[in-house]
Amino acid sequence: MPMLSIVVLCFRSEDKIIFFLDELQNNLKKEKIEYELILVGNYIENYPDKTPEIIKDYSKKHTNIVTVTNKKKGGMGWDAITGFNKCSGDSIAFIDGDGQYPSKDIVRVYKIFQIGEFDFVKTYRKQRFDGFFRKMQSNLFNLFFKILFPFSQFKDINSKPKIFSSKAYKKMNLKCPGWFLDGEIILEVSRLKLSYAEIPTVFKKNEFRGSFINKSAIVNMIYSLIVYR
Repeated sequence: MPMLSIVVLCFRSEDKIIFFLDELQNNLKKEKIEYELILVGNYIENYPDKTPEIIKDYSKKHTNIVTVTNKKKGGMGWDAITGFNKCSGDSIAFIDGDGQYPSKDIVRVYKIFQIGEFDFVKTYRKQRFDGFFRKMQSNLFNLFFKILFPFSQFKDINSKPKIFSSKAYKKMNLKCPGWFLDGEIILEVSRLKLSYAEIPTVFKKNEFRGSFINKSAIVNMIYSLIVYR
C-alpha cells in the first residue's frame, strides 16, 4: 500500500497534463515518498477531448498510476469523488492538473500532514495571477461562506491541494457533484472536528485555456451555499 494517494483532476488538460505529471513525480521521488497517482480524466460524450487517451498512454509507462475515464455524470465534485474511491493509500491528496497550483505543493502539504499535528492540511492563495475578476469572485465566495458558516475560519475554501487521511475520508459524507465539493469538504472537516492547517501558495495564470468557472458555476455555488446552510 502506498503512503500517499494523489488524485489529479485532468479534465480537458490534454497533452499539457504530461509536463505537470512529470514534474509532480520528480518532486515526490526526490523526497522518497511512496505514492500512487489517480488520474481522473472523465469525459463529456461527443465533446472533443483527448485527455482520456493521453492519461491512459501515460499510465502504461508507470506501475503506480490508476486512470479513471468515465462518461461524466457530474462536475468537478463528481470527478473528485470517483478519484477518491480508487485511492488505496493511508492519506489522500487532490489537486488540479492544469498547473495553476505548483506541483511541489503536494510535497509541502504532505510533509506538514506527516508530522501528525493536523488531520487536514490545505493551501490558501496568497498570490494570484489569474486576473482581477476571478480574484473578486473568489473573495466574494469566501465572504459569503464565512457569513453563512461563521464557525469556519478558513481563508480560502476552494484552494488546493487538500490532504486528509483515508480514515477521515470514510467518515466524510461527500455527495456534491459540482463546484461546491471544496465547501462540502470544509463543512465535513468542521463537523468531524478535525484539526487543520493552511499554508500559502502562488496561484498561476492558466496559459492554455480559460477558467471553467462561468456564470452557471457561480450560480451553482451560490445555490449550494444556501442549500447547505
